[in-house]
Amino acid sequence: MLQSPLDLDDIREGAHLLKRVLQKNGRIILPADCDVDGMTSASVMWMYIKRLYPEARLDFKIHTAKQHGLSDLIDEL
Repeated sequence: MLQSPLDLDDIREGAHLLKRVLQKNGRIILPADCDVDGMTSASVMWMYIKRLYPEARLDFKIHTAKQHGLSDLIDEL
């Protein structure tokens, strides 16, 4: 059985924030791991957002090594 996304901390708040930013035509930056599953999950998210908001302003930021989070991207962001 898969874990319900509703069990994740702050998932509802994150979803509402994403929706508000997209509705205001704000820019969304998708961080992506440089491995296959990281690129795949970022691509799925990109395609999902573009289906709902075709004019969405999206960008990828790709980790250069095997790391998680935003620590290597925060200065650029």
